[in-house]
Amino acid sequence: MASKENRCEKIFESASKSTLLTGGPTVCLSLTAVVIIILSISQAFTVIDPDSDPDAVESWENKCGEDQMGYLSPFHFQVIEEQGGGSARCQWRPRNTIFRCIVAAITILTCGASLTVLFSGKFESLWPVFYWLYWFIFVLLFVAFILDCDALNT
Repeated sequence: MASKENRCEKIFESASKSTLLTGGPTVCLSLTAVVIIILSISQAFTVIDPDSDPDAVESWENKCGEDQMGYLSPFHFQVIEEQGGGSARCQWRPRNTIFRCIVAAITILTCGASLTVLFSGKFESLWPVFYWLYWFIFVLLFVAFILDCDALNT
């Protein structure tokens, strides 16, 4: 058992000495934050073209205001009507979207600062700050997940 722990420690130690291996997860996290911002912004608006049907916006507001649509809110769903139907969705709650975008922005700023410290080789005493910032970001993303789950059930 001790040899496996020692081998694992050696693997992490060798990875921590490589700048590219250390920077890889940070780059992936910043790309994930960019994707979260793009998806959050795209889900903040309707997909109904008001020019094609003058009553489309009013119909959309009525459908998204119904109680049963609250369960489907963050997801794309099909609307079947007698005149031919179509595709529509209700946007995410503004509170959730704003919070998710703020968390993603904090993530991008933290990743940028940690990559700067990593590649410059200076300010290495800031690593504990980044460690706790990444834990804080993890907690905030979990809160965003809980808010989105709450949006499904209310």
